[in-house]
Amino acid sequence: MSEIVFVLGGSSGIGLETVKKFINEKYTVYNGSRTECPVAGVTNLTVDVANPETLSKAVENILSEHGKIDIGVYCAGISIAAPAEKTTRDDYNYLFEVNMFGAAEFVRELVPVMKAHNKGRLLFVSSLAGELPVPFEAYYSASKAALDAFVSELNIEFNQFNIYATSIVPGGVRTDFTQKRKIYSDGEQVENLDKATQKLATFEQQGLHAQKVAHAIYCQAIKKRPDVICVVGLKNKVQYVASKVLPQKASLGVIKYMYKQENNGNNARV
Repeated sequence: MSEIVFVLGGSSGIGLETVKKFINEKYTVYNGSRTECPVAGVTNLTVDVANPETLSKAVENILSEHGKIDIGVYCAGISIAAPAEKTTRDDYNYLFEVNMFGAAEFVRELVPVMKAHNKGRLLFVSSLAGELPVPFEAYYSASKAALDAFVSELNIEFNQFNIYATSIVPGGVRTDFTQKRKIYSDGEQVENLDKATQKLATFEQQGLHAQKVAHAIYCQAIKKRPDVICVVGLKNKVQYVASKVLPQKASLGVIKYMYKQENNGNNARV
């Protein structure tokens, strides 16, 4: 019997390429998203990650047909570029619903199924921003840091049931995620906000191809003992390791330099 893969957020970007990868490898693949995935061979289920009932219904549909889910891949995510103190409660609540709490609901639905079969792989698309926060992306960066900690803890609980969780950590990726980002217009810091957002867009559109991230997801899914944190791309691995080695002030100084943050017309100092 073919292994069953459930990709949440497979209609575009990394999720779309992940669906393609598993389809090409002859897995039975389901996609859960608000917009259908156009890949031939995938079964689409309507899921809004901010509405847990839609996720529960999707899982029920899969189980009614196959009785199991072997691999779960959480690709849902949104981004907001805004001054931290001016981001609205509605916006940051929704961002955490999608980036973090939706992942928690994903675990609540899939883990009991995987425990029953004493086998499972859970993979979550995170970001280097969880370790190296992006200017004016405070809530996005915080949500990814929370996701990484969440994934690490899942392994403490579930490895005994042969269930392994992996946080997939790319840096910039060439997808339409860049164009979908909500950007605030702020008169007080508008120059720094615009510069940071434009720089981030450049990093993303000159970054990894989504296919490379999808390949990393697939490789972790089939490993006997997957990594807890899988950083994708050599440059990103170097930055990730450097962030662990350098003093925190030095790491923040590098980020400020990369994004050319200014303070009262002068270069910001650490």
